[in-house]
Amino acid sequence: MQVRIRTIRWEADGINSYMLEPVGGGLLPAFAPGAHVDVQLKPGLARSYSLVNDPAIRGYYEIAVHHAIDGRGGSNHIHGQWRAGEIVEISEPKNNFPMVEDASHTVLIAGGIGVTPMLPMIARLEKLVIPLLKV
Repeated sequence: MQVRIRTIRWEADGINSYMLEPVGGGLLPAFAPGAHVDVQLKPGLARSYSLVNDPAIRGYYEIAVHHAIDGRGGSNHIHGQWRAGEIVEISEPKNNFPMVEDASHTVLIAGGIGVTPMLPMIARLEKLVIPLLKV
């Protein structure tokens, strides 16, 4: 599906977040905490990025991308080529890392850019009024 880059925001050294909105307005497909989208960067180059916004918000998706200078090319392309207003191609959300909402306890451990799938999980747990210990 095609989305437009609404905004690009600096988050930390080497990390930008990208707000992606539906072309023509409307709502994007629903997703659950832990989901990601595949971003088609150019022919033969696609990368997966976790959705970091609250799943209750359907007017945009947000991804965060760490610029891996020595990486395989995905983050170099995004940091070097993407500009607000451009249209990019992404997949519908997929979830290979689902959160179990009815667990008696939930422990979320992450570091660096690996925190991205945890952000919507935290938003969901807060809505479920499940006690959180944030470290």
